[in-house]
Amino acid sequence: MIAVVCFVLFALLTVRSLLLMIFERKPWPGRILDFLLMMFFGCCASALWVCANINFNMQLLIAFVALSILIDTALVMRIRKPHTSRPALMILKFLFVAFLLGVSYAVIMMTGFLRLTEDQPILKIRMTGNQQTEFVEWKQPEGTLRKQELSTYEVLLETPDNKPVARLYVYGDQVAVKAKVIRFRPTLILLGFPNLCRIEYVYNGYTTAERFNMYPHRAQKIALSNAKLEPLQDSFWSFWEKNYLQTEESRLIKSATLESNYFPLIHSDGRPFQGAYYLTITAGGLSATPLP
Repeated sequence: MIAVVCFVLFALLTVRSLLLMIFERKPWPGRILDFLLMMFFGCCASALWVCANINFNMQLLIAFVALSILIDTALVMRIRKPHTSRPALMILKFLFVAFLLGVSYAVIMMTGFLRLTEDQPILKIRMTGNQQTEFVEWKQPEGTLRKQELSTYEVLLETPDNKPVARLYVYGDQVAVKAKVIRFRPTLILLGFPNLCRIEYVYNGYTTAERFNMYPHRAQKIALSNAKLEPLQDSFWSFWEKNYLQTEESRLIKSATLESNYFPLIHSDGRPFQGAYYLTITAGGLSATPLP
């Protein structure tokens, strides 16, 4: 919702600058400034449309029309009057645009995160029962180098609407999904900033401590968000890490945690497991729901 509002405001500011450049009586330097502002606001609107995955719908159209009526009314009154500079009004406009840019930047940084405002499936994990062998070399924490053919089991990762994400072969007794979870303070939740979750990677696990220490481990990254946005999110992750490591306390974040959910690869008798789960996010964190 916040992304839609920011997009609509930038789109309206783009149209406003265009109309002022064409119809308002002012010197050429003022028209050039309006042209530059039109390009700037247009780029901001385009960035939100692409990065925040905004889709055209009736709500977006209604919001655009309602706000455009208000802005167009003020615009007509301004065009009819001779242009005069008002420093106080210019400062207010600058502060409004700066605030809008700050909110838009936060929206883009959070793009690709999964929102924890309600129970919803975020990933389908399907163990097909298919298996193959893989030659693996590893060293136990307090042992010697080992070489062995290990059984690996096929794991299919899909979005809830059945779009493929990854196809992996995992050895071990279990497969796990690890995620970073951010919970904001209730004040920010009321302002429309939802709690967030980001899938980090998939890794294997074992049913007992003895097997955990005896057999190898491997993690595999999966991409659910746009990799092009990662440079913009570095500062956000630094903010998360400081709260997670307790080197800094923020009044905005209630908690920053790492969470994992495990799913079976084999039965207790060693037979390959065949089944599927939804990885689900709730207000309390990660959960799992078996599929029929």
